[in-house]
Amino acid sequence: MRRTIPLIVLALALLALAACSPSLPLPEAPVPPAAEPQAVEAPAAPAEALLPEQFVGIYAASLPAADSPGREVTVELAADGSAVVTSDYQNNQPPIVETGAWSGDASGAASVALTAQDGQPYFEPNVFTLALDGEELVVSDEAGRVARFARTAVAAAEPVAAVVPTAAAPAVVMGDKITTTETLTTSGGMTATMITVTQTVTVTAPGTAGAAAVSLGNTYLALLPAASGGGTRLVALTLFDDGAAQLATEFANEETPLVELGSWVDNGDDTFTVTLTGRPDGAYDAPIAVTFQRDGDAVQSIDQQELYGSEGLHLRLAAEVARAADASLVSIDLDAGFPLDPTFVSVQGGGEVDVSLLSSECVGFVNRQPVVTLNWTGEAPFVETFFVSDSDPTLLVLTPDGRLLCNDDANDDLLDPVVEISDPVTGTYKIWVGSYAKNQLIPGVLVLTTKPEVNIGTFNLGALIQRPLVAEVQPAAKRVATADKAMAAIRAMGADSTTLAPGDKPVSVSLTVSGTIPLFELGLPDPACNGLVSGVPDFVFNWAGDGAPFSVFFEGDSDATLLVLSEDAQLLACGDDAETDVNINPVVAVAEAKSGLYGVWIGRINPEQPVAGVLTVSTVADATPKPLGPVQ
Repeated sequence: MRRTIPLIVLALALLALAACSPSLPLPEAPVPPAAEPQAVEAPAAPAEALLPEQFVGIYAASLPAADSPGREVTVELAADGSAVVTSDYQNNQPPIVETGAWSGDASGAASVALTAQDGQPYFEPNVFTLALDGEELVVSDEAGRVARFARTAVAAAEPVAAVVPTAAAPAVVMGDKITTTETLTTSGGMTATMITVTQTVTVTAPGTAGAAAVSLGNTYLALLPAASGGGTRLVALTLFDDGAAQLATEFANEETPLVELGSWVDNGDDTFTVTLTGRPDGAYDAPIAVTFQRDGDAVQSIDQQELYGSEGLHLRLAAEVARAADASLVSIDLDAGFPLDPTFVSVQGGGEVDVSLLSSECVGFVNRQPVVTLNWTGEAPFVETFFVSDSDPTLLVLTPDGRLLCNDDANDDLLDPVVEISDPVTGTYKIWVGSYAKNQLIPGVLVLTTKPEVNIGTFNLGALIQRPLVAEVQPAAKRVATADKAMAAIRAMGADSTTLAPGDKPVSVSLTVSGTIPLFELGLPDPACNGLVSGVPDFVFNWAGDGAPFSVFFEGDSDATLLVLSEDAQLLACGDDAETDVNINPVVAVAEAKSGLYGVWIGRINPEQPVAGVLTVSTVADATPKPLGPVQ
């Protein structure tokens, strides 16, 4: 679960503590709700006349942190009006980067509005007032709290800005026409010429006849073999509407993708140029420019053969790649007003493909194959899908018109995802269930509904079927159909049996029996034996007193019977009540017993409940069980 943390807010939230600290800490800010953020429109970069040049520069402070040795915070105000705040917590984790814009007026007053963190937009901009006190930048909020940063460098004549989008664009932007502004910037202190181009782009989305136009600013994908070591690599080129570009390569055997940052510009002749300036951890010595040729939903590199070979780099629109994915595990046909509402299916989420490569608004990892394909017809105000699980899944839906809809958590406390599709169009929807971490397997239930009262908070799988619980019929026990099989079972268990001889102490064992075979079905010569027994003996013992007597009895919690059988079937004895109408516990007494193995079966009378008790073998001929009164 990812959370956005406005870092300038961190610098002001606990200002009251500064009075008792030798330096001003940047305290931790309250964590905002974790629901998926909506794109925030970044304030437009102001004209140079409204950018007081004395503010342009880089400011820094070394500050304490609550859960790390400390943090280095820099504030960069570029000449083009962009603003970047970077916080390195010195905990071996990548720095946190906030982006936005700053502006001023003729009087020299200035302010900054931060709109995104690490490419993820805030719900609303965080706006702060700027002032200069000598070589210190003073940042204050509406409550009057103040943080100070020392100037470390004066910005170069050319703008210096981290190449991070100030507002994440959706993977597919639908509309008749869009206007994009491309800005060539640099990262990590490099300088480059700034070019601003306004271009109106109208492109028909491939594979969607009559669909609205799709912007050039999109995500393009390719699945390629790895250069070495076997396996595959997923290459994703994202062109943001603000002119930023990102080229990410994810290898099957690596935990995190290789990310290159830069900018792009439309050349106006069905080609565009991507300029890569570095990675998040540092800038390249020289920018790398790659020109691509557009061909419908595909783009093809036409230079840089030394990087991409003679065939170049060929990528397709992410939505089209997703649309061409292998068939899903489950296909569902639903018409508006479908009677089985909600409809749900048990599926498993997770996979190895990083969906953030498809869209900056998406998180998690999915399988290349969707889990469900929904073929939708008819008209409805909305269709909602959500995934119920015991883990932290994510959800991605590709609509027939090429939109990629994503969600991570329903709210702060509920980690299951929800996607609502308003006025769903007729066509095929592909649904992926992901996991927040790579290569997890998350079982759960995917639900589809058009009922407002059914949602992830009210859905109760156990309440859908109202009948009371009914016990499953137990399968019949394996039956011993003949005396030969009964004797074979005695011999098989005899290897681990207890040996008794005349004069030995009695041997007792606690047993619970729930036999289902009538004793007479064992195929023994005496059909008078009764009770329900198991197919094998409940106890086997080895008698070592040839010609001497022994007795066997059972002290149970309900009415039971006994069967004692020698391994050669020469002795068969059945027992029921020790004393009629007085003691219904069973006993079998043998006056002259041959040496050898004996098997004991305990039979129950009531088929509705098991019998629990203690079975005893005694060397005393007339031993009897404790009394158990007759059933009233």
